Amino acid sequence: MDESQNIKGTIEEEFYDVLYYTIALANLYDIDLEQYQYLKDEINLKKYGSVSTQS
Repeated sequence: MDESQNIKGTIEEEFYDVLYYTIALANLYDIDLEQYQYLKDEINLKKYGSVSTQS
């Protein structure tokens, strides 16, 4: 395995850890992540204007 594959694997593992703990904390504090995703999108739209997620 070359170094770029090793680095990619490490980054993927870190993303998994962040996502796992984010969901675990949301469950612990009874936070609806889907609801707050829409709220955060509205805040960002007001703050930054139209943001397209399409390439």
